[in-house]
Amino acid sequence: MAEVGFISQEQKERTLRTPLKIQSRESAYFSKAPYFTEFIRHHVERKYGKERLYQEGLRIYTTLDLSLQRDAQRAMEMGLRELDKRQGFRGPLRTLSRRS
Repeated sequence: MAEVGFISQEQKERTLRTPLKIQSRESAYFSKAPYFTEFIRHHVERKYGKERLYQEGLRIYTTLDLSLQRDAQRAMEMGLRELDKRQGFRGPLRTLSRRS
């Protein structure tokens, strides 16, 4: 860029001394709300295409509230544990014999 005049030599040297900050492409939302995030990713990919989704740096704003998501996840886990206590897995109905 300095060679073609878009930036000065001083800007080039200052930029070369600046350490790179590498940011993961994976957002915290992927690990904390994987189903919601995947639904949004799928919807955006279907509507705009893979190239725009992965190559054009889209910013996507959603209705996700992580504190409500955590509360919902905890409630679901507690409900499943209680259901398992009432009706849970009690072992196989039968065991098949192995043929040699």
